[in-house]
Amino acid sequence: GKSRYVLVENVLREPREIGHPSDLNDSPMARATDTAADIPAMLNAAAEYIVNNPEGRTEIWIASDMQASNWFPASTEWKRVSSLLASMPQDVQVRLIMLNDEVRSNAMLAVRGVQRLRTGEAVSLRLNADVNRNSGIPGTFPVVLNLNGARSRIDIDMPGNELRFNRILRLGEEEVDGGWGMIELPADENPRDNAGYFVFGQERNLQTAIVGSAAPTLRFYALATVPDELNRATKTLSAANVGEVDWDGLSLLVWQANDLPGVASRMEDFIKSGGVMLCVPPGRAMTGPMDLDWQAPETAKADQPFRVTAWEENVGPLGKTGNGQNLPLAELEIVQRQLLEGIDVNATNNTWIAIGEYADGQPFLLRRKLGDGWVYVCTTLPGESWSSLDTGLVLVPMIQRLLRLGGLRNSRVRMALSGEWKLPPETLGAPWVSVDGAESKDPRWDAGVYASGTHLVALNRPMAEYEKARVDPDTVPSLFGKVRVKLIENRGTPENKRLSSEIWRGFVLFALLFMVIESILLLLESTSRKADHGFNRPSSDGAPA
Repeated sequence: GKSRYVLVENVLREPREIGHPSDLNDSPMARATDTAADIPAMLNAAAEYIVNNPEGRTEIWIASDMQASNWFPASTEWKRVSSLLASMPQDVQVRLIMLNDEVRSNAMLAVRGVQRLRTGEAVSLRLNADVNRNSGIPGTFPVVLNLNGARSRIDIDMPGNELRFNRILRLGEEEVDGGWGMIELPADENPRDNAGYFVFGQERNLQTAIVGSAAPTLRFYALATVPDELNRATKTLSAANVGEVDWDGLSLLVWQANDLPGVASRMEDFIKSGGVMLCVPPGRAMTGPMDLDWQAPETAKADQPFRVTAWEENVGPLGKTGNGQNLPLAELEIVQRQLLEGIDVNATNNTWIAIGEYADGQPFLLRRKLGDGWVYVCTTLPGESWSSLDTGLVLVPMIQRLLRLGGLRNSRVRMALSGEWKLPPETLGAPWVSVDGAESKDPRWDAGVYASGTHLVALNRPMAEYEKARVDPDTVPSLFGKVRVKLIENRGTPENKRLSSEIWRGFVLFALLFMVIESILLLLESTSRKADHGFNRPSSDGAPA
């Protein structure tokens, strides 16, 4: 009755006091979710709570399936968090409950995306999804496709354990204006990774503005946008004519000019509202927009071009094609590149992420999230004096994907990741209702299709949740530095597993972190009585024991 219990879950990360740990069984915030977890960030929230609410002896309990993508063991954030916990005046300990139940028979499905197609008067969708299985699943099994509530069955054959699923979905007149869909695998031991969701809208006008001075080089970007006389328009402008940019209708901005303070606020508003900006080398050392500090161009040694050796191949502008093939990035010959000053892609406090790297670890393509939009930086240019990007085999799909991503800016439909999606400002106060089934869902934690008025969003599990790599338990104590860590392996008899399932089930799938703050017994009224009972003995560091 004298202890305090505080729950920190992985999406909101807002410490919430609960009456008793048994309350977790009925708490909506302690159930399974379709989101990923960031354990260093959750520990940071716990540490800040402890600082603001100092108590006596404190224990942080973590229940985790030890998935490496949740722990970020290489993150430098661990040093800061562990130092903060170790500096507390009270005794702080960590108990880690390792949930190691093996899933023997499981198949996983992840929707990669949908693309609207038009052939004459016929309109269709190209659906891409990845299917993975372990040896417990048969080679041929049915898949259920649901398009705007109409269900159909598709039998797929998997000769191996991985398959890129492609399907052309013909749209009827009632579906041309938009809708939703889901694709679902048969039930198995882990039902939460069996379904993927998608939405699609009306045909959009995709506008691209290219701002810079190197006209021959910029021509390749203009060609890669594939402008037409219907839905795609591309305009190339000099920095002096940037006032002609239609910011309201813009989808993609390709920028090669220097920083122009007069348009900085319009540029930022464009990106935060969902637009996409690609910054490319100016060819000389200079300061660009978004605090980018371009170094002088660097030329490769003769017959030793810079090579791209690592990239984010599953999703994004460098992701695989619809048939599962990698883009030929490894075949690019890059004779000149231009890097940025002051960006350390390995620093956790860095807002830039390298999604493509050269053999020496320098970034080929960088990405930064800003509001609802994205900023990308490519460190080379197309053209004979720079690279073989001008062949188009990498540049065209990259630009097309960025253009479609930016095209969502003015769309009422959106595909996003569960746990990362935030309510659009224009729908604040309006309820978001699940439309893919009768099951009660919450868009903050559950994958699915949700509607609010004329707005639709499809939320899918983050790709990190499909990764199988686990953290070595022996390395975990070192992450916490001087803080004592007790490892508890949650294995044993079937009865123990049943009890674990009842009490800890909410922790298994999203690495729920909760901390139990135990206060010391109430200080006795009399100072002499405190001394008699030993509650005022000084500890080795001078703090009350």
